[in-house]
Amino acid sequence: MKGFFKRDLLLTLPNARFYLLFLAVMAAVSVVASHFQSFLSFYVAIFAMSTLLGLFAYDDQNHWQGYAAATAGGRRAMVCGRYLLCLAAVVLVTGTMVVLGLIGRQENNLSSGLLCGGLLCFYLAVAMPLSYRFGTGKSRLILLIALGATMGLVGLTAQGLEEALEWADRVTVAGITLPQGMSLFTMSLWILGVALALLALSWPVSLWVMEKKEF
Repeated sequence: MKGFFKRDLLLTLPNARFYLLFLAVMAAVSVVASHFQSFLSFYVAIFAMSTLLGLFAYDDQNHWQGYAAATAGGRRAMVCGRYLLCLAAVVLVTGTMVVLGLIGRQENNLSSGLLCGGLLCFYLAVAMPLSYRFGTGKSRLILLIALGATMGLVGLTAQGLEEALEWADRVTVAGITLPQGMSLFTMSLWILGVALALLALSWPVSLWVMEKKEF
């Protein structure tokens, strides 16, 4: 697993250097102009999504999944290594946005960082099993549909959530009843927690897909 993880990590580094410089500039701007925070959150999530899913294109071009299938325990190791990288990306993205929110000293910015992590988790939970099943070609259309559904979460802006919580007597999320007056920050934590659970559930699905896949 360590070998596959290192391989995926090394493939992401060349593009990451450029984007880290860009994000550093945008982060500095967002501290001064808080309205850049939403744009930055969206951009960070999109970059992480495209980078992680771009690894499947390398797999297809170089037949890495076939190589993994030919080695003892290679299928499982490849999936586990990539999911570990996904988890690291989620932690990095969420942590970066939360730190920026704390620097900005605005609750909405802090909650936006948590929502950004939840957005990334939700998308990866859908995209990873599909990419293992169909590869980069056939899964592209399905992923676009999934992306459209994910972008719908962006519509749940901080202001929209605050308004919903103000007029709702009780809010129910995933069968759990939440009391009126719950803060936006707490709601963001719930969303991130549910998204992380979905990502964890998608891991055995991806393992099953790889175990059944023929090369």
